[in-house]
Amino acid sequence: MTYRLQQWPERHRTLLGVIFLLVIATVLFGMMRLHPTWVAYDEARSDHARVEKKLEESQWPRDSERMRKLLDNYQAILNGRKGGDPGLKKNVADAMKKATSMFEVQIKKEYGVSPEDSGIVNFMEKASQIEYKDQFNRLYTELEGKGVRLDQPVFGMDESTSEPFKYQMRLKLWTVEALANLVLKNNLRFTRESGAGSRSRNNPSMITVLPMRAYVIDKNDKAPYLLEFPVRMEIQGSMANFANFVNALQEEGVFLPMSQMEMRTVLPNLRQPPKANQDDEMVLQNVVVTVVCSAFFRPHGEAVKMEVKQKREMLPRGA
Repeated sequence: MTYRLQQWPERHRTLLGVIFLLVIATVLFGMMRLHPTWVAYDEARSDHARVEKKLEESQWPRDSERMRKLLDNYQAILNGRKGGDPGLKKNVADAMKKATSMFEVQIKKEYGVSPEDSGIVNFMEKASQIEYKDQFNRLYTELEGKGVRLDQPVFGMDESTSEPFKYQMRLKLWTVEALANLVLKNNLRFTRESGAGSRSRNNPSMITVLPMRAYVIDKNDKAPYLLEFPVRMEIQGSMANFANFVNALQEEGVFLPMSQMEMRTVLPNLRQPPKANQDDEMVLQNVVVTVVCSAFFRPHGEAVKMEVKQKREMLPRGA
């Protein structure tokens, strides 16, 4: 027997309406709450499938044991092995220390501290214009006595030069002093500025302090972790002496690497042409070389911890 809804008791009709509304509310609630979860699940499943596909196409092993062995091997390369190689991390730290230890002696001598402690900060804060002026005058007199003339238009600095950070001015002069001494020690000489009266000893020597370079790990860093002080020089002498000079740039206790070099030969004296060697070849012994060498300094006196902030991408096949 069929009953129409109108024939139902009012209480039953009300109960049916409530049940119907509850069903609709449940469906809407489920759609609102479960849909984002379902979307996230679907995206995760797609990502997993994509990673699986890339792993299948790559040469990386999918076996967890083999991957663990690879990880252990890479960690040994990074941190070193007992009784073996100290590891990449220590080698990098040692290289950084060597590269930035050129000024330890001067800092300790003048400020009575070592860069191993807070001496770096002490040096950076206490270096003064008076100290720079005294250092410049001493260096100017010393080099002029050796035939090297520092002139502001070429050299880029004089006793009146003033910059915001006085310690950087001192570091520039220390770099020049170290390089000039190496040039003279290896029997090379600085060329003079060309132009009228270029043969005069009063013409400035070709040595120029270039702008300092600051290096940061992240573009948002407030302070650099490394400073470079480049110096450009034009020097002249025999090829053998120049080779000795290049070797001396990184001898024990010295790190003044060369970043640029331009070499040209010196025209021979036509009255006394060069003699041929045993292979009947004319050899031009003297050269003129323009080089850029740099010293380095760590403002904090210690290595900065490097953090990878960007998301790593999957390695390409065969990487």
